[in-house]
Amino acid sequence: MVIGVCEKAPGSFGAMYNTQLFLGPDGTVLGKHQKLVPTVGERLVHRPGGPETFGAFDTEFGPLSGLMCGENSNPLAIFALTAEYTRVHVMAWPNHFPKISVPMADVALTMAKSFAQMSKAFVISAASVVDDHIRETIAGKGEDVEFLSRPEIGGGSVIVGPDTRILAGPVPGDREEIIYADMDFDVGIKMKLRHDLAGHYNRGDVFRPLVNRSATRLVETFRETPYGVGGSDVEILDHHAPPELGPGDEAMEP
Repeated sequence: MVIGVCEKAPGSFGAMYNTQLFLGPDGTVLGKHQKLVPTVGERLVHRPGGPETFGAFDTEFGPLSGLMCGENSNPLAIFALTAEYTRVHVMAWPNHFPKISVPMADVALTMAKSFAQMSKAFVISAASVVDDHIRETIAGKGEDVEFLSRPEIGGGSVIVGPDTRILAGPVPGDREEIIYADMDFDVGIKMKLRHDLAGHYNRGDVFRPLVNRSATRLVETFRETPYGVGGSDVEILDHHAPPELGPGDEAMEP
């Protein structure tokens, strides 16, 4: 199961992450993915996710990955997960996009098919819907109520196969619904025989993105050394000591 949560940073009273939590069949936490870059209004409540949470997780059926909303449009993120041979990818979407955009369901379907085409993975795209509670909470005037009453602006949950065929959905934006699909992983293998961006259909000598998964520390602690202030990971060299000689080296006068 993959579920979206607001994750509070440990020890913090006001720092939260937009997080996907990955759970195994027995409830074990397999891992989490924190949205790397909060989008638009999310920046008011969410901080950027840690790079150490990016990547696919091992499951009994193969690598499982996930991205949130606009991250599913990031070509480098898609390529990195494709290179990890993800077999099932989970997209998480909000209940609607701003008025300046095309309907969210259209974007989500485009991204689901695009991700499936590039990775040859099954894509489960889960989208929220707009209900009366949402309209009453965020609609401040008549035209906003009218906008949020359009069934096409929200929803759109869909399951797409590695061959980009729609297996279930899309679900209309005016109702909640559970959708199901059988996943035949041989389909992904057949598609990769033709077009495998993590294998024969790529050039590592031409394209080689760098993925950093090291956690970024907000505060770095330094210690005093005989030579001043140095980091805990900094090697202090004694410049007064003569260099060690290797085989064939000749000593030089100072």
